[in-house]
Amino acid sequence: METPPLQNHDTSRTSPGPSWPILIAITLVICGTAACMTHNVYYTEGEIMVGVYAFATAGTAALLLLGLANRSLAAWLIVICGGSLVLWQAYQQRRWAILHEEVVGVLAHIHQIQQKTGNYPTTLDGYTFSHPEFKSHISYSFPEGKMSLGYYLNNPGTGYWYHQDSGFGYYPD
Repeated sequence: METPPLQNHDTSRTSPGPSWPILIAITLVICGTAACMTHNVYYTEGEIMVGVYAFATAGTAALLLLGLANRSLAAWLIVICGGSLVLWQAYQQRRWAILHEEVVGVLAHIHQIQQKTGNYPTTLDGYTFSHPEFKSHISYSFPEGKMSLGYYLNNPGTGYWYHQDSGFGYYPD
């Protein structure tokens, strides 16, 4: 009994890649997640970057059309481009949360000193930053005798503040 010779099945030219439902599902999950994070871009990067991020998300979704020619390439590009957007914004959101955590610690320190001495501290020298990389992102002042704390995440043009009278605030670039 003879065994038939092995045939070379090179499927790289004939394989269409993932099925259309899978490609559409990948696009919906990745681009849907990126789209849901668009609002966060406003707070982590500023209002101008929201448009850039939304355009990049739409461009990633448009890669679905590339699937008409090559579904495998379309799937890879959607995963790489869309995944990069999601990871980048998740990283920025985490940094924003850490910065806010630091600001809450600074405010607790300031109020503790004020309760003990009756006066606000003149500097933040007595405060030990949990995340020293944000020390240069936080400024402390007394305009007109009122305590004010300013801070930013990536760029000083997109600023946050805490003021003794008005509480927390935000100004996008």
